[in-house]
Amino acid sequence: MTMTAKMWEHLEKIAAAEDERAAQNGRIDGFAGRGLAYILWPDSPGWYKVSRRGSTPAGGAMGATMPMKGARAGWALQAEGYLGVRKSLSQNVFYLTEAGRRALAQRLSAATE
Repeated sequence: MTMTAKMWEHLEKIAAAEDERAAQNGRIDGFAGRGLAYILWPDSPGWYKVSRRGSTPAGGAMGATMPMKGARAGWALQAEGYLGVRKSLSQNVFYLTEAGRRALAQRLSAATE
């Protein structure tokens, strides 16, 4: 699979979010699918959709399929080797790898030349 312009944009946003989190907390924990979706599409109308409305006592889940879309973007970048995955019992956590940082640095230096 070849990196598309949209995938590069996603990688840049994830790197910026990781850097911001590291500056605040001093560590990088990574992002689950919902966190990636908030980073990549913060203003999406999908956040206002409700799924499973009648199947839960609480009335459904806000954000519908946004966490799945975030995870799908994470898996696509993981397939390129730019994101790593820590698997837990409840959810996968995506984080930027050194290869991802190097690729972004090379892309930036090529753009400035």
